[in-house]
Amino acid sequence: MTAGEWQPGVHRVEEDDAEALAEAARLDDVTAFLLDGHDVVTKQAFLALFARVVGAGDDFGLNLDALYDALRDLDEPTLLVWDGWPALAAADPAGFAAILDVFATRAEEAALTVLLPGDGSESALGGGVGE
Repeated sequence: MTAGEWQPGVHRVEEDDAEALAEAARLDDVTAFLLDGHDVVTKQAFLALFARVVGAGDDFGLNLDALYDALRDLDEPTLLVWDGWPALAAADPAGFAAILDVFATRAEEAALTVLLPGDGSESALGGGVGE
């Protein structure tokens, strides 16, 4: 996926330069957030990272409903680049899958694109992730 091709949904991409992906989106006037998840090994830690990066505020609950609500509050085309996603996929497969489900659900409703760059276990991605 290259600049100008930001399609809603959750996508695995070969490009491993997460910062370059986020910057390309910004150049296309897409709001982009880079989530550095290399050290994130629990669902709660990911939710805290997400809240901090997107500025969700102190009232952000560390649960999947709060994640969905925060995504709903992003009212313009948005790209999330989740660098280091394999750390959570390996450590907490169920939590990782639940987060991907929320992303995929929200992407069906709005202009949300989630990119999972670089190498990682294809089996951890399940069936709801495009390439």
